[in-house]
Amino acid sequence: MSKKDDTNKKLVEQYLTEHSLEKILNAVINQCVKDRPQDPFVMMATLLKEHSSAKIGVLSVCGREVLDSSGQPTVEVTVTTQQGEFSACVPSSNGSGSGAKSSSQDETKNAATTKSVAAVHLRDGDDTRYNGMGVTQAVKAVNELIAPVLIGMVPQDQNKIDAALVDIDGTGNMSKIGANAALAVSIACARAGAMEKGVGLYRHLADLAELRDVCLPVPTFSLIAGGAQCGNKLTFRDFSIMPIGVSSFKEAVRCGVEIATKLQESVREQFGWSAADTYSLEGALCPDLDSSETAIDLIVAAILAAGYTTEDVKLCLCIDGNHFVVKPPSMGDDAAAAEAAIAAEAAVAESGEKEDDDDDEEEEGSKTREVPVKDYNLTPHLDAEDKDAKIVNGDALREEYRALCEK
Repeated sequence: MSKKDDTNKKLVEQYLTEHSLEKILNAVINQCVKDRPQDPFVMMATLLKEHSSAKIGVLSVCGREVLDSSGQPTVEVTVTTQQGEFSACVPSSNGSGSGAKSSSQDETKNAATTKSVAAVHLRDGDDTRYNGMGVTQAVKAVNELIAPVLIGMVPQDQNKIDAALVDIDGTGNMSKIGANAALAVSIACARAGAMEKGVGLYRHLADLAELRDVCLPVPTFSLIAGGAQCGNKLTFRDFSIMPIGVSSFKEAVRCGVEIATKLQESVREQFGWSAADTYSLEGALCPDLDSSETAIDLIVAAILAAGYTTEDVKLCLCIDGNHFVVKPPSMGDDAAAAEAAIAAEAAVAESGEKEDDDDDEEEEGSKTREVPVKDYNLTPHLDAEDKDAKIVNGDALREEYRALCEK
């Protein structure tokens, strides 16, 4: 080996050592082999970019107050990387949702001290703006607390980003920065991470969940609303359907739309135009129905009218226990009703007041709806010990739907 060649070799070795090229390249290749991405070169480029001396990762995080589809203030966040800008806007929680609860500043302090586990959507509580539903405090948390921590972080590493949000909050229920702020940031970062990896958002989320086989979920269609969402007499919060007996997500969407159309036609025919054009905030019909059985009968009739069966389409009930009370009877229903009637007559005779006044006062003093215990068993013809009878939960329905899609 000549002196020149020896000098060049030393320069190459020095360069490799200075930039840890061999070590980094081996780590990148091993990561690709471990994850087995669809396009290994895109992943290698992304991983190598993390070791670049150029400015990488999250460049900026900006939050703002916007209005959602129902006209309620909510949080929108834009995360900027070298790939562009990625925004996310979370649904507004007005307190009636099942995922999180809204809270003003004073209520947030109480939630923190009582260690409530429900995620808190941070609200301003300022009655002069949006009836106290403003989210400027949550936006302030995004811009002043979250942004400085996230800038420079790798958007593909969703676990680290979400862990950082939890650490910034430190309360266990997001009562400091707000679940609305944290969720908007997390979703925006997920979109940025997917772009950095060069894959679709669904594939990025599947990778985070370590899922190799991806199947679209069963779509759920909310058809009739009740409970705290509507002024009807239905106790349950939501009556929905899941089309599990179709071959694809596309066909499931078509199935749901066709059934919803038939249901609207039926409601219009039986209850008038106004009932068919009255919707809850979540898009379900709000006809003035007397019982859950009536709602279920209407949906089943719509399923059959659309050309499907109850094997193809399953019914789902959203039972929000925070908005109704069911008191177990201490005796038979008839005896309890008779005793209640006698007691009411005696009370009216003694006080000289009308029953209607008593009822009004009782309703004003209670925010919950009291209903008698009823049997909502949809298969009364089956014996209790019938081995063919089964209760199917959502997970089982999804597995059945996945199997059908794979055929």
